[in-house]
Amino acid sequence: MTSKALVLALAYGLIAIFWVFGSNQLVLWLGLDAVATARLQTVKDWAFVGATTLLLFLLLRQLEFERCLASRRLDAFAPAPRAVWLPLALLAALVGGVLLLGVAAYREVALALAEEAGSAWHLLVWIGFVLLFALGAGIAGMLFWWQSIEARFELERLRAELESANLRRRYEALLQQSLDVVVLLAEDGAILEANDRVRDFYGYAPEELRGQHVSVLRAPGSRAAVDSEYRRVAQIGGALFEVWHQRRDGTTFPVEVSARALLDQDRRFFQSVVRDISERKQAEIELAERERRFRGTFEQAAVGIAHVAPDGRWLRVNDRLCAIVGYGRLEMLQKTFQDITHPDDLDKDRQLQEQILTGRIHTYSVEKRYLRKDGAIVWVDLTLSLMRDTHGRPEYFIAVVYDITDRKLAEQRLARVSRFHAALSLTNQAIFHGEDADGLFEEVCRIAVKCGELKGAWIGLLEPDSRRLRVTAAYGELRGRLLSVEEPIAAGAGLPYRPARLVLAGGAHWVGNDLRRDLGGENADWQPLVATAGVRSCAAFPLKRAGEVVGVFSLYASEPEFFDLELIRLLDQMAANVSLALEHFERERQRRLAEEAQARAERELRLAAAVYEQSAEGILISDADNHIIMVNRAFTTVTGYSLDEARGRNPNLLSSGRHERSFYQTMWAALEQKDRWQGEIWNRRKNGEIYPEWLGITVLRDPEGQIAHYVGIFNDIGTVETVQNRLGASVQR
Repeated sequence: MTSKALVLALAYGLIAIFWVFGSNQLVLWLGLDAVATARLQTVKDWAFVGATTLLLFLLLRQLEFERCLASRRLDAFAPAPRAVWLPLALLAALVGGVLLLGVAAYREVALALAEEAGSAWHLLVWIGFVLLFALGAGIAGMLFWWQSIEARFELERLRAELESANLRRRYEALLQQSLDVVVLLAEDGAILEANDRVRDFYGYAPEELRGQHVSVLRAPGSRAAVDSEYRRVAQIGGALFEVWHQRRDGTTFPVEVSARALLDQDRRFFQSVVRDISERKQAEIELAERERRFRGTFEQAAVGIAHVAPDGRWLRVNDRLCAIVGYGRLEMLQKTFQDITHPDDLDKDRQLQEQILTGRIHTYSVEKRYLRKDGAIVWVDLTLSLMRDTHGRPEYFIAVVYDITDRKLAEQRLARVSRFHAALSLTNQAIFHGEDADGLFEEVCRIAVKCGELKGAWIGLLEPDSRRLRVTAAYGELRGRLLSVEEPIAAGAGLPYRPARLVLAGGAHWVGNDLRRDLGGENADWQPLVATAGVRSCAAFPLKRAGEVVGVFSLYASEPEFFDLELIRLLDQMAANVSLALEHFERERQRRLAEEAQARAERELRLAAAVYEQSAEGILISDADNHIIMVNRAFTTVTGYSLDEARGRNPNLLSSGRHERSFYQTMWAALEQKDRWQGEIWNRRKNGEIYPEWLGITVLRDPEGQIAHYVGIFNDIGTVETVQNRLGASVQR
């Protein structure tokens, strides 16, 4: 449109220049007097003004028509009203009159020139005819142009009316088929039209709502806010807002209103498209609830949860993960997972993440170690999965972290205890097959170090004469250091603070699970062992013989808190078994001595039995469990029981039942305290006869002081009647 207007303006300028210059030259060329020249100039100027005025009017109408056609608003372009025709008619009459006057003046000039001899009057006549023809052609062209504009306008108007009718029909069909409510409002809020969806939304028929104010559809608490929104619509032309509406039955529901202002000539309307967003609101509530639950789950979970960028940056972490690794939330967000992963686990972790990023796996679980802020190692069970965006690009990892440090420590403790169970078993085998003490102790130290994965172990014995501790066996990478540190030392009060001194002095094990803490600063000679050799834990156990501490079994580990209660129990047992090894040869010697003593005692018993066999007193010999093993002939004569009948039985087979329990308790108390007892006792023969006897019992012990036999010697001091007669005679005397 701008380029077209520019072309027309330039064309008009060129024509105007040509007209002014040409007409002026023509008038001058005629050589007329001043009056005639003025008259021609007036006619020429008035004709130019009239023609250009009409042309300007037509151009403006053309531009207005083009604008309305481009905006599809032909209603804004109407035919020229009658009020316009009168000035145009007057202008045309004026131009016509001027032209007539001009023609008359032109005719007079032409006639005057014709009377002059040699003048070019005929040329002037031809120029006049050409000008009149050009003027008439121009006026005819402008009239034709005007008619074409009006015809084109009428054609476009009819076409627009047809399109408008079609659009209106389609619009009305669309309104009726729309899933949303469509309401047309007057500027004052009166409802002009509504589609059938108002029945489903509000319970009103469309005809019921026509003429009512739109506030009938609004919830009471939202009317002021909606009025404000419609004022905004009137200012900016449209708006989208949410509000609560009210049904016919009084129930309310949320809606989304898309409102826009419509202008029809000087009137303003509002079209509102109302959508029920109850489901969307419910979905939003549910989404918010899910988000709240997710946030609660994320933040309050008993496990660590995090979002991790593909490059390893922590994007989001919960409190539990921060507690696991010992960092604050802000500190974590400034780090990567590589920063806190144990170096030995980093390559494996990266390989698994690469497999997820390339799509070879979708998730993985792995046990790995993190480095806490305080430097401690924490074991975790990490489960990782990948979230991708809508284009399938990796967005972030979801990491679930379980703290399994306690479980790992328990597994390590269990494995450690299992290894020491094996060490205990191997120690027992070594003791069973050992041929000499030095070789056995070296093997025990080797077993302890190998099975327990220790830094070192050694066994030291006290020299009986000097009471100095002598290292008899050592094993492990610290063997040389141990021999230099645990040099022979006296077992006196002046010993430096060392585990060996405590064990030798107290007779019980000593455990230091953190030597830096437990040994303190008074053991300068231990500091190199702790600092450079990596020894963190030590345990020492007493070796005993016959209840007396005669040596020390010491072990060293590289981990703090290595020796737990179960391990200490096993090592106590191992030390006890090593103590058995110390007693092995002594027990063998004692066993041989005991066997010789037993054989000698048996010979003596056989000799005594031969003597007793001839004795008139009854003799009974029982073993340590008081089972009869031998009786003499007098025993059989008095009691009526043969050796075969009495052997293996308890002497209480002779009990008469006449004595109280306290009698026998006194007898056994004397045997336990004095190894002998004698006194009168009533017994029962095999035939049931009760008789009194004088009984003496002696306890025989072996060289070790243990009871070997009981020997009972008794005399029959008469029947019951004899005793009673004796008592009666004694009374008479």
